[in-house]
Amino acid sequence: MAYRYCAVFFACAAASAFQPGDAPSADAARRADVYAIYSLLLANPQTSHGPDDNQIYFIADTTVPGTPREPCVRAPAEAAARFAEVMADYERRKDTPSTLERAFQISKPYRLLKGDGVEEFVATQRDPRAPKVTDLFRLTDVYFDRNRTLALTAISTWCGSLCAMYQWKVLERTAEGQWQEMPWVGCFTVAQTQGKPTDFLR
Repeated sequence: MAYRYCAVFFACAAASAFQPGDAPSADAARRADVYAIYSLLLANPQTSHGPDDNQIYFIADTTVPGTPREPCVRAPAEAAARFAEVMADYERRKDTPSTLERAFQISKPYRLLKGDGVEEFVATQRDPRAPKVTDLFRLTDVYFDRNRTLALTAISTWCGSLCAMYQWKVLERTAEGQWQEMPWVGCFTVAQTQGKPTDFLR
């Protein structure tokens, strides 16, 4: 009997030894997609004042809701079912902020600003340690369909009460596994008089 228990123990141990422990977890794979998408958006970001001329990127370290709150996206019929899954993920998590990590793969240096740093930049519209920074970037979370082939997110740039742009983005995974932006977003938002955002149709 003791021999049987011993045999069972070693059989289980051997099975455990051959589990794919090095395979990325679902959470790790999702995180990799999130930061691949963020890095793509920050590769050549558009600002409300023209070409990006920031020498370093200031990025708020906590995600924010997108603007407008209802994403202005027109998905084609063949992607409608998958985009409905994306919107279901958005409705579940849109009011739950996430803390960003230093996992961006971008060419420019960047700094993640905590709440007090964000408030200071907004109050002064500058940082004496980085005089050639004009914009504060904010990101929403990234929302996916069930198989992570479609993604929805938003990015905004802020450089003053009358100087801001808010954009929703839809991305699709290519056959090669890369993310590419899709032309499905029908509007963008800019700040105008008295800081009130105004939507513009594309």
